[in-house]
Amino acid sequence: MAVLLLLAGMSTVEGKTRWSSLRMVPDADLLPGGDFVIGFDGMLGKSIDEIDSMVLTADSSWMVVSGADTSFDTAFDTSYVVVDTTDPAMFFTQSYMVKLGVVEWVNFHIGYSGGFTLGFKARLLGETSKAMPSLAIGAHNIFNHKEVNHFKYKTDKEINNEFFVAFGKSAERIKLRLHAGIQSMPTVQREVFNPFFAIEKYFGFGLYTALEAHRRDLSYHFHLFANMRALDDKLEISAGAVALESMFFDENKQLSISLSPRSPHAFVGPGIWFGIRFHSRMGFGGKGGFVSTEEKIQKQDETIESLRGEMDSLRQELATATKAVRDVRETMGAMGDSAETVRIKNRVIAELEMLKALYTADEFDPDSVRSVVSRIRRFGERGVAALKEILTDESLDRHVRQYSVTVLGTIGNRSASDVLLDVLARTGDPDLKIEILIALGKMRETRAMYLMEQLANDPNDAIALTAQEVLRRLSEQTGAKISPDLKMRKIPPQQRQTIPESKIEVKEEQPDDAAHDSTGPERGNTSPQKAAEDKPQRKRAKSSDAGSDAAQPAGE
Repeated sequence: MAVLLLLAGMSTVEGKTRWSSLRMVPDADLLPGGDFVIGFDGMLGKSIDEIDSMVLTADSSWMVVSGADTSFDTAFDTSYVVVDTTDPAMFFTQSYMVKLGVVEWVNFHIGYSGGFTLGFKARLLGETSKAMPSLAIGAHNIFNHKEVNHFKYKTDKEINNEFFVAFGKSAERIKLRLHAGIQSMPTVQREVFNPFFAIEKYFGFGLYTALEAHRRDLSYHFHLFANMRALDDKLEISAGAVALESMFFDENKQLSISLSPRSPHAFVGPGIWFGIRFHSRMGFGGKGGFVSTEEKIQKQDETIESLRGEMDSLRQELATATKAVRDVRETMGAMGDSAETVRIKNRVIAELEMLKALYTADEFDPDSVRSVVSRIRRFGERGVAALKEILTDESLDRHVRQYSVTVLGTIGNRSASDVLLDVLARTGDPDLKIEILIALGKMRETRAMYLMEQLANDPNDAIALTAQEVLRRLSEQTGAKISPDLKMRKIPPQQRQTIPESKIEVKEEQPDDAAHDSTGPERGNTSPQKAAEDKPQRKRAKSSDAGSDAAQPAGE
């Protein structure tokens, strides 16, 4: 035993840690440490001693021999043939057992089967890979043999102390487990080498079946058991048929159903088996079950994998929800931005209307003009966007649109120049073109020179003249070169009505931004017809420009 424990201690790898549903043969399955199984087994059969047989003697005569009288074997020195049997009384044998998992690689069992019996087993190999089986060695039926008790086998030899080597291997996909091994009783010549095999099948819903075969007295015997487990695999109830070959076939292998053994000397006879087992765990809070540690680990792995899948689903749902929340926020923001944009646009229109009123008033108030421009500038980029919408909205008042150009020129940043360049390239309104050309010139926007070169030969004399003058001044002020291939057409001199006006400086603004550069919508309009149209609005002789610099391109 010490050697076996030492070998087991040298190989503590995991095997199938579970309790098997086998009944007649050993197995390589072990209980986890601290687990125990309490079991009862009973068998219903007929005693070998109760058989009366007709025996063929050496002189070919028949003789009735009691099953209890075996003297004919030596008296007549012949074999016997059972030709008739009586219906003897039935018997019911019992055995009790307790299995204990000391650790997952050493189990003990003790019990009573016609007397005290003891056994143990230890694991050598575990199913650590697909090709690796479970391997266990051990001993059972120490002091008393369970099968001797159940089959009421009588002999003058001592039948006990049986050793075994057991293999086990599972086919998880088909819920099948194979068992094989060798049992040996070294002190009994006919029982030295006894192979055994078993197939354990799980059908679900707690139902197991086990087909077992083992060798006794130089013959193989087959057994079939059905096992039902319940209460979270803590309770097992089993029933089965033992020695099927004797139960369904006679000595001549003819079909004959009987619970009587074939021979008075048979070690194993037919019978009906009943059993019940209960599994639990020692200690408080322990949880029993018939599932192996590997299966529990596999279940935990499946649970972890399931949780990973749920986590992935949650991440996806969270991402979807986050995107939805972001979309809602963007939508809400867009709605808010839209409302805010409309509000700013209306405010800017109101300011431009006020600017128009200031330029057409009897008394020109430069401080008020600076104040209006400053208020529009405070809107920042949103104000620029609003000015662009106003500038391109043909439904608005023409002068309000022109004043938006004036304010964009005053703002003078890149966003404002981008708006002016975009509108200049698309608009067909001559007055807007002139206003934009002047505003870009004040901003010294050299990016506009390409468009100015194109407009320098515009059919409209006012547009062409303004583009030429602004183009020349940009070249002088910035050093940017005018295309040498550009030939500007000559514009005939026309009489223009311009009245000089003091500059209106906008304080606390950027150096390039000044209200004195602000121009009115009529700035640079060299058309006499336009001057005549705008004349009624000027109650006093006054330029539409807020500064003389803006008017010069159109007037010089």
